[in-house]
Amino acid sequence: MASPSELVVRPLGGGVHVSWRDNSSDEASFEIERADRGDFLRIGAVVFDVTQLHDANVVPGTRYRYRVRAVGESGASRYSEEAAVQVPAPVSPGEDAGAEDADVAMADSGVRQDGASDAGFAADAGFAADAGFAADAGFAADAGNSPEVPSFQREIVPIFVASCGANNNACHSRLAYFGNVGQSCRGWLALEDLPLGSRDPNNNNPTGCPDRTLYQRLTELTAWMCSPEVRYVRPSALGSSQLYGVISGNSARGGECNRAPSIPLGPMPPLSSTYVLPPESAAKISAWISAGAPNN
Repeated sequence: MASPSELVVRPLGGGVHVSWRDNSSDEASFEIERADRGDFLRIGAVVFDVTQLHDANVVPGTRYRYRVRAVGESGASRYSEEAAVQVPAPVSPGEDAGAEDADVAMADSGVRQDGASDAGFAADAGFAADAGFAADAGFAADAGNSPEVPSFQREIVPIFVASCGANNNACHSRLAYFGNVGQSCRGWLALEDLPLGSRDPNNNNPTGCPDRTLYQRLTELTAWMCSPEVRYVRPSALGSSQLYGVISGNSARGGECNRAPSIPLGPMPPLSSTYVLPPESAAKISAWISAGAPNN
């Protein structure tokens, strides 16, 4: 059985995003292991053809090493090459961060981002740890009653760009998005305002998937980590839109959405994040979805 290759690990959403290339055709699963200063320990597994896992159980400021192997009826493959990553430490309030420190802060926030996700929305994460925020029906009602429909191009896209622009690879940029034929060309939601999907962002190899614009990714793709599937944005249906679940604190959808087996999606941005989604931005997104999510 062929070993996984091209292992990539990077800070994302307050955790570490792990991805690799599947070189086998008979695996039943992939096992992911992690080590800091000691021995490697298994931290999770994903089913065949899935080539990514998000490790949220990390300690800021810690350096980790990762490796992956394929497992099937015939046994297990050799481990992939190891890959290491330093989890950014939180930036203290008032600290004068330079350009490099700013990048670290964004990496820790993940959007900031997850992350979409991250916009701070990793589509695969939530907005508030307090689930009661999601129960605040007035939030959606107030947003939906806006007299004017927010413009997607002029008002919604800038929210994503401000928190997850093209130059921020720590959040849901093109490096977080993999068009995966085995998963109906889905992947982590990328919030860059560019057509993406037809090329692997790490090596530029064809994926067999079409390019989709940001609007198409939001309104056509379903979140791969949710079962049953849920659309990132379902026009006029806040409760059926994972993006709204993310910004309202219901990212796990009662246990239906998991970042890894038995690990529900957590709050996004995380509590340690330096990025905070302004309430007015969240209200604009909610109003836009409620109004039918027009591409205006």
